[in-house]
Amino acid sequence: MTTRAAAAAAAAAAAVRSVSDSALPRSVPADLPAAPGASQEMTGSAGELNVQLGGALVMVEQCKVVMEGAATAVRKLTDRLSDTALRVSDLATVAAAVSDATGRYDAARAAYADALANHGRVAAQLRNKVGPRRPSPGLPSPSPEPEVRKGVSAPGPAGDTSVTYRFTRPSASASDSQSSKSKPLSGPCTFILPSHDPTCPPRIFPVLQPTPEDVAILAASKEGPRLAVGMLAVTAPVGRSLREQSDGPDNMAARTVSSVVGGLDAFYVPRGVRALKRKQLRELQQPLVYCGLDNAPDVAYGFMYAQVQYILAVQELKRPVFSPVEAIQQVSRYACAAAVGLCQGGVDHMNVLVPMIICIGHLELHGAAFMAAPSFPVAVLTSGLLNLMSKEGAAAAHLHRLKAMQQVKLSRQLVVNAASRGASTSAGSSEVGVCVPRRTAWHRPSFALSTLWPKFGCATTARKVSSDELLHHLTLVFQALYGGPATRFVCFPVCYAQGILVPGASGAGLSALLFPNLEAQEYKIGLPGDLSTAKKYVVAVREAMLAVHEAGVIHGDLYISNIMWRSPSTDAVEVKFIDWDTAFFAQDGVPADLAEIWMHKPKWRSYKGPSQPVDERSAVCLLDSFMLDTLGYFCDDDPQLWQIWQRAADDKMDMYELNGVFLDMQWLYVRQKGWAKDTDPDPRAKYGFPAGTYVAAGSSRSGIDPPSQQGSVATREQAAAKRQRTA
Repeated sequence: MTTRAAAAAAAAAAAVRSVSDSALPRSVPADLPAAPGASQEMTGSAGELNVQLGGALVMVEQCKVVMEGAATAVRKLTDRLSDTALRVSDLATVAAAVSDATGRYDAARAAYADALANHGRVAAQLRNKVGPRRPSPGLPSPSPEPEVRKGVSAPGPAGDTSVTYRFTRPSASASDSQSSKSKPLSGPCTFILPSHDPTCPPRIFPVLQPTPEDVAILAASKEGPRLAVGMLAVTAPVGRSLREQSDGPDNMAARTVSSVVGGLDAFYVPRGVRALKRKQLRELQQPLVYCGLDNAPDVAYGFMYAQVQYILAVQELKRPVFSPVEAIQQVSRYACAAAVGLCQGGVDHMNVLVPMIICIGHLELHGAAFMAAPSFPVAVLTSGLLNLMSKEGAAAAHLHRLKAMQQVKLSRQLVVNAASRGASTSAGSSEVGVCVPRRTAWHRPSFALSTLWPKFGCATTARKVSSDELLHHLTLVFQALYGGPATRFVCFPVCYAQGILVPGASGAGLSALLFPNLEAQEYKIGLPGDLSTAKKYVVAVREAMLAVHEAGVIHGDLYISNIMWRSPSTDAVEVKFIDWDTAFFAQDGVPADLAEIWMHKPKWRSYKGPSQPVDERSAVCLLDSFMLDTLGYFCDDDPQLWQIWQRAADDKMDMYELNGVFLDMQWLYVRQKGWAKDTDPDPRAKYGFPAGTYVAAGSSRSGIDPPSQQGSVATREQAAAKRQRTA
């Protein structure tokens, strides 16, 4: 290798070491934006400062992306320099490219530092103007530009809980035939699996979902084979399927899917509720929410009260040659319009629940629309595909329909009660809680930052898969975590939404996963500042991690910024894990795109260390348990270790500063275990450790085992089994 190439390789190695541990996005923008000047003057109202804050954060994110892109280029080019098959002429070319990539990284790093400093100045001035955080009861009013950043939480500045996100006006039809065309749908998209109940406490699954025991009992009973829902004949013996609807009034006697499934109304529609077929939303007096008023649900179950039409449930029918999954988004938009109609009728948004059904004659799907916020309807599935040709599927569909019928009865009574309460109110009022005749109008859905957190872009750009693939994978992960011991430790998403408008912005809008605002429930990020609470924190994190692993899931990114906690009493600490976009199933092993990034991380030293278990499924647990072991090592009575812990307990630090301190803690722990390589970062001098020496930890932990006794291997039983096999 030439001297120039060797020098470039050394510079590249230094650049790789300096950036290999940064949790940065992977994509690279076309060009590097100019960083704001350090002397930029920030003046104006809190709203104007809020807009500046959002711009500063965008600048921070863009610079971070460029940094990672340049670092990736350096790594790839360095690998080429080590290729002995390269000719001498090629070495010079590659070395020059390494130097160029390293220069781009240095420029991006400087711009990032300027942007971060500018963000800090704006945030500090904004905090001085808006004062301490305070709750905002009811539906918040529109507000200026919020803080937008990647990650589960995108909260606005302290004190500003009135930031409200809205949605673009719907431009596409709700019809499933239109959903695949170029016009994007606006609003929430329903997950295609009943992965979890997005309400807290759960108020959908307990009401509309039959238990597996009830389904099994009914399927095994004498009534099971004779259920009406399991006797629908929508396909001829030769395989020809019936049409969905008749051609017109002259052919109403023809058998169709609509006429056959309509025969079930006698069994599942309560008295006083009518089945309104193929009526446009305009005719049904429903508000425009996520689709046009000329859209028509196949069947809307409603009743008229005080000269106002209320829709209590909806059903979409398809020919047997189609899949019910294709109509999920379509029926969801109809159900959401009906949910808003009930709210406008005075029903409390927490009590709104509109059942929805998709039926093709031999397969069914069930779900419901609810109000995720006072002005934000969302739909969710409550069943998977139910095969009506099997006893179990027909029994499940029958019980789902019975529960939907009970909810329709309840909603009808809620409307009547709301009308009675509002009878003495002036007829011109339009406030919630007042039932008055209304004309169909556009209800613009919105949600407040004090209620929901948007994770823009849906997931980390570190994953080299499409957003559709990643969303489906996350749905499977949440389905595995829900319903077991891990449920109480997971922050589940409310929905995935498109067309979200940042206040003051216009255009097509953004897409995001929406999560509950855990700060509203007094959860926070960072480490506890006192040793007693810190030990309970470590115990709670261990319990949560083991529950997640029991479900067969590896989180993969248990930084302290992804662990939110609260202490409702002096006896316990409660934790929730957030940011699941790096999660994977233990049986599948580490995804290749994540392995490429993590191989430069401290946790990889544990995963590929000398104590690796025999089987891969146990080994991948080390990626999470290493983070726990690091916390346990520093949660100690020793003053030097505890002082480092307290650096991450500073509530004035932002997410990136917290992760920086925790990253140093991980490298210190790697050094203490003897797993470090010569090229790994060495923060010992930074924290006052003499080179080559460490303070022995673990002797006075009051119940927390030292790292050597915690068994980084999945369980102590597995370690014992390994020793037995070796013997």
